[in-house]
Amino acid sequence: ELARQREEVQEKVRQGISDQQKQYLQALETQQKLVWSLVAPELQSVNLDQLASDDPAEYVKVSNKLNRVNMAIQGIQAEQQRLAQQERDHIEKVILPKAAEELQRDIPNWGADLQRNISRNAMEKYGFTTEELSMVVDPRYIKVLHDAFQFNDGKKSAETQKTIAAKKVVEKPKVLKPGTTQQAK
Repeated sequence: ELARQREEVQEKVRQGISDQQKQYLQALETQQKLVWSLVAPELQSVNLDQLASDDPAEYVKVSNKLNRVNMAIQGIQAEQQRLAQQERDHIEKVILPKAAEELQRDIPNWGADLQRNISRNAMEKYGFTTEELSMVVDPRYIKVLHDAFQFNDGKKSAETQKTIAAKKVVEKPKVLKPGTTQQAK
């Protein structure tokens, strides 16, 4: 009980951190858009080659401003990449091992073969792509796909059994009573 409560608290903390990271990423995107919309329009219309030959002093000012804008944009992009890598690392080191443990516990015979069969079924029957399936990290989705796989597999087995049963039904010859002869049809 105590372990379950601790896990719930840790999950709430992780969710709070995740929400903060999402807000931070949105703020970074907004900041990047603002830099481009406020500063870049005047820089985009400048012909640096012509400015260098016409007004070298202005060229140096505009070049410096352009370099600062590019450095700011690169800093924002680097921070976005760092956060994305941090999220990937968290998924790989924390989320996926827990998901694998849960799937091992809740799905009998869970392994690479069953995972392949479930993925193949999801792609064939429901139109999932390999990329979409590779992004699934929540074990609940895998459990739903497993249930669908079992249903489809059971449906195939039932159809096969019906076919086998239909083939086995052969019209038996009528039993003749003693002393009677068989009449031709």
